[in-house]
Amino acid sequence: MRCLLLHPEDDPLAGLWSEGPWDRVVDLGIAGPSTYKMWSKALGCEVEPYPSLDQLDFATLRQMHAFGLGQVVDEQGLDWWDLCCVRWLDQFVDLVLTAKFVASLASTDEIGLASERYAQVLEAVAPGRIPRIVKQRPGPKPRSPFGRLRKLSLRQLLEILGDKYDGDYKWRRLIAPARANCRRPVVLLPSAYGNASRTALVLAASLPNQEFLLVGTRRSARVDSLPQNTKWAWLSSYATGQPGQDEIRGLLSRWERLRESLTGHAELKLLRGMGCFDTFPAHVQEGLAIRDCWTSVLDGEPIVSVLCADEKNPYTRIPVLLAQKRGIPTVACHHGALDGRYLFTDVCADQFLAKSEMEWDYLVNLCRMSEEVVRVASGPRVPFDGCQATRGGNAIVFFSEPYEAFNGRTREVYAEVLPGLSRLAKHHSRQLIIKLHPFENLRECKRIADLVLSRGDRSNLKFVTGPLSKELVGDAWFSVTVSSSAAVDCATQGVPAFLCLWLDRYGFGYGEQFVKFGAALPLRAAEQISEIPSRLRDFAKQTVGDSSSNLDPELLRKMLFPNAVASYASNAGREEEKMWA
Repeated sequence: MRCLLLHPEDDPLAGLWSEGPWDRVVDLGIAGPSTYKMWSKALGCEVEPYPSLDQLDFATLRQMHAFGLGQVVDEQGLDWWDLCCVRWLDQFVDLVLTAKFVASLASTDEIGLASERYAQVLEAVAPGRIPRIVKQRPGPKPRSPFGRLRKLSLRQLLEILGDKYDGDYKWRRLIAPARANCRRPVVLLPSAYGNASRTALVLAASLPNQEFLLVGTRRSARVDSLPQNTKWAWLSSYATGQPGQDEIRGLLSRWERLRESLTGHAELKLLRGMGCFDTFPAHVQEGLAIRDCWTSVLDGEPIVSVLCADEKNPYTRIPVLLAQKRGIPTVACHHGALDGRYLFTDVCADQFLAKSEMEWDYLVNLCRMSEEVVRVASGPRVPFDGCQATRGGNAIVFFSEPYEAFNGRTREVYAEVLPGLSRLAKHHSRQLIIKLHPFENLRECKRIADLVLSRGDRSNLKFVTGPLSKELVGDAWFSVTVSSSAAVDCATQGVPAFLCLWLDRYGFGYGEQFVKFGAALPLRAAEQISEIPSRLRDFAKQTVGDSSSNLDPELLRKMLFPNAVASYASNAGREEEKMWA
């Protein structure tokens, strides 16, 4: 049997791939049934999606992460295997899914593919067992790194260059502004990008008598406005120079011992052979410089607690771990509705604040997080009524996502969803709005929309960037997304939300959880888009199961100040002087 393994950037209908003949085509990307049906007809064989992650895969990923813990620990108690595993997640997932794919092949099957990356993974999983037909990608040459950079805005480009070439702030510290120099006790809010910052600031605003310090690791963490009780600082302002070489040598020596022991784990041994871990020394050297920056924050500012809205980011995980070593209370939350990374990694903070009963259920019952660690925000159930469900909003809002980050095919996703939404918008005299994710590029998304919509349909189309605004939600008739947490934001504000579950192949179970708790109604196929107006009244029967972001400030106060600091948080003036005398 001849099987074509299709890279997400490949077009199976162009050039050499279309010549075949193929007995089977497996797409490494993510598209919808109508796309695969069209390709199957053209190629004369079945086209199927690549396997997605399931519970057994998450167990394997958890074991891979746990294998190296406790073996490369620095002078301040940070585990650099734990911190670096976040960077290797894509390679871990590729290996697990490739093994599932190989299990479906016969030893005599021939594999055609153009991606050297996947050819390497395939060879590692089944060395010499499966003949490969490696061809150059047909049609236009593969996009170069410079071609990809052209899609980015100047701000995005500067941020990427800073992360890549000045990750330790060796140069940015020279032009960094002054430190915050807080005089009163503050809660540290570490952030690497805007969504995390905004989530943390909403929580900070709920405790107006407590002061907070938002420290950003990069430009995208900066937000336009801050609550009166919050100060801003750049992490680069706390850079102190390069870490000690003796500590680096000691860590790398321990790393070499761990690297040798990886041969005792089947999957990690394969990844080692592929060179996955070759970047570890560079990550450690850069990471130690970041650690020292956060150490300067904790040494130089009166930090009494840490609240982190994304502890899975290695740069914002570090201050949580450092604070714990000092006995400072730490609280984690997530800027979105759900975070599937907890399916295979544990929380590192002392406590986790779930914004809703839906999130609590996901973390405890699916991710197996301890009930003693997870506290749920107190939010009333939000009932829909007929008036809300049939509201006369002027727009249909499609919440786009950075599909390519998960091997999704943006063009094919748009082709599955936008034409149907455009027809509804025209028929009901509404505007179609595409709300972009912060990681998406406006110019590129406009280009793709031009490819899948007619000129007449594009005249009724509008793109919106930036944070989700009250004006956009207020003007929405209903919203549609694949798995974006914006569905929950809409639902709690009375806007019916629909999920394109036929396109949700990430394996994290977000869509099912949204539907289970009444935050959205499911669409099982593109053809069901036309049924949305008739289904709006279904929302009159819905109750959003505690997915409101309303927070009991007393709960947050107790989490941030579980011991003596609680006295300070509830009593200004004298208590503060006693504690910090």
